[in-house]
Amino acid sequence: MKKYNSNYVENSKKPEYVGEVVEELIKEEINTKPYDFLFRFIGEEYPQLNHEFLDLPGIFKQMESTNVFTKDGKSLQMDLVESIIPDGKNVKYAAITNMEHQARKLSLSKIEDMFFYAIFLIGKFKRPCYSFVITNIDHGATERIYYVDGHPFLIHFILFDKKRIYKFLNILNEKNYIISQVSEMDFMTLNYCIIFAKEDFAKDVIESCVNLFVSIENISFEHQLVLFISLKTMIKFHFRDNMDKTRELLTMITKAVSENMIEEMPLYQRTRKRLLDAQDQIQKDKKIISEMGSAIAEKDSAIAEKDNVIAEKDEEIALLKEEIKSLKK
Repeated sequence: MKKYNSNYVENSKKPEYVGEVVEELIKEEINTKPYDFLFRFIGEEYPQLNHEFLDLPGIFKQMESTNVFTKDGKSLQMDLVESIIPDGKNVKYAAITNMEHQARKLSLSKIEDMFFYAIFLIGKFKRPCYSFVITNIDHGATERIYYVDGHPFLIHFILFDKKRIYKFLNILNEKNYIISQVSEMDFMTLNYCIIFAKEDFAKDVIESCVNLFVSIENISFEHQLVLFISLKTMIKFHFRDNMDKTRELLTMITKAVSENMIEEMPLYQRTRKRLLDAQDQIQKDKKIISEMGSAIAEKDSAIAEKDNVIAEKDEEIALLKEEIKSLKK
């Protein structure tokens, strides 16, 4: 028997209001890269909780910039980067952790990029770097050594495959969230199930997550808002070929939240978008500055070459003058 929270029961009496909200949600543009967006979104909004949920090494200290600039002016961006401090167990020194989301098999170019990220971070922070791939693709091991230009490079894998996701969902479904409070780890677990479900079984997982979401009574306003955004994003992506199902699931999650949350969501999303836009603009500005620096350096080099040529010509003229003087004698 399905369970519904009090918001769902109340909003079921307001079909016009719910219908208007759902139509606005449908009009929103579909995010074509939802995995990357949500992975970064959750990691940046809840960095310490994300660190603990993924059981990463060391003790979380703070998030770091994800911008990378190569010597040739190329601009790259990592997914998530954090500083960690010793935990008295496996991590003995302050270090850096780079996390990359992958929804496909790790390619040679991605391995090379991650190798460059690690070199960049080691040089920038003067600390060792741990490289992690968070993925729904089984790479056959929890860690593997790759070779880049003859250099060994260790990558750690954290897998969220079909077996693990359904195990998580079974555990969550056994709880009665009409009575029980959603813990921080439950919140993270549900988000990761939503984010990492692969295309071939994602629709079933998203429907299960929606049914779970509408049954949750005891949850913080912020956690419910973030779950709503995660579900809305993935419903629109995975059910893009079925508008009736999209509308049905968006209707369910809309009924499960308060009108106040629906009012707050656009502001929250706009604020988040402004933050991401600001980060992107900073990256673009740094790239322009880097390119300008390269152009200036090239011009300086050209001027220096011309100065050398002029100096050589001056020397030739001086020698000729000396020859002319000797001939006059």
